[in-house]
Amino acid sequence: MDKEELNFDEKNRKLSKAEKKRLAKYNEIEKEMLEKGYEKHEITVSLVKANVYAFFDGLPFILIFFLIYYFVGNKFTIGNGIVTGIIFLLNLIVSTIVHEGLHGLGYLPSVKNPSKEIEFGFIKEMLTPYCVCNALLRKHQYLIGLLMPFFVLGVCVSILGIVFGSLTLLISGSFQIMCAGGDLLVAYLTIWNRSKKKDVLYHDHPTQCGVVMFDK
Repeated sequence: MDKEELNFDEKNRKLSKAEKKRLAKYNEIEKEMLEKGYEKHEITVSLVKANVYAFFDGLPFILIFFLIYYFVGNKFTIGNGIVTGIIFLLNLIVSTIVHEGLHGLGYLPSVKNPSKEIEFGFIKEMLTPYCVCNALLRKHQYLIGLLMPFFVLGVCVSILGIVFGSLTLLISGSFQIMCAGGDLLVAYLTIWNRSKKKDVLYHDHPTQCGVVMFDK
């Protein structure tokens, strides 16, 4: 498999101290993996493009949930405006805090030293919070951590909206699905760029949106 690079605007970005430290750790891992005979493949996408595609990546799931909501006989009415406003305000907080926490929770069972291998931060230039796993993972382990917010905050909340006939919950779940659009894009790229080799490991890219695949 050829090296897959989908980078657009982050290569020349000034790195923070945390990113420089993470990059140094990653370089050590990369050197060790290459010495062991692994090949490296970068699968990344620009943060700008990930944010732009967020809507389109999540749209099919949102449409499916709205169609199910409609066909089971639920009404498209929103209750008390104040309550609804509070819920949507909490949604904004959830999307920037709990979302990243769920990434970490998804990676937790797969790492040996969570305090060192699971890192949280914020890219000021892009106004983007992040959670990075600084450990080598199998594909299913990486995808579980990557898609945990999508399933918990997006899919599960949308299903609750359908079950309880709550349009507010359905909209909240749909909003979280859109927030996970960048994660979905990286998941698509990870699944699409398959390796035919037997031993395949994945590592979050230290400075860009995406993953590095090592195989042999």
